[in-house]
Amino acid sequence: MTAMSTQYVLGKQLEEATVHYLRMVWGADVVDWYTYAKQNGLNGQDTGIDLVAFKNGEAYAVQCKNWDRAVSINDLLSFIHKAKKEGFKKAIVVADKISTRVEEDIKNYELDVIFIKAVDVKQ
Repeated sequence: MTAMSTQYVLGKQLEEATVHYLRMVWGADVVDWYTYAKQNGLNGQDTGIDLVAFKNGEAYAVQCKNWDRAVSINDLLSFIHKAKKEGFKKAIVVADKISTRVEEDIKNYELDVIFIKAVDVKQ
């Protein structure tokens, strides 16, 4: 298996674990981006949003990063812009390592973001 396909598999595993976590721990309904996009007349192409979670009448765009390195604001920009373009007011980022500036920098984008550690999702 190539490094790229291994990373793809690890990413899909984290997405599946995140679906389970959001359903069981958060009590949210969760669909993958493709399903959400098709149900809402949008392009289902993968442009950064992995999942969409629904809780208490609110929709959350979800991005999963199963990386060894810290996720930077630049890594999240396409996700942030796509989420805002599609009308999301809230988002969830699942990753083990977030660079120290991300939580501060993300405030500039007027998107309410919750960070969840991937290790918690994988348990």
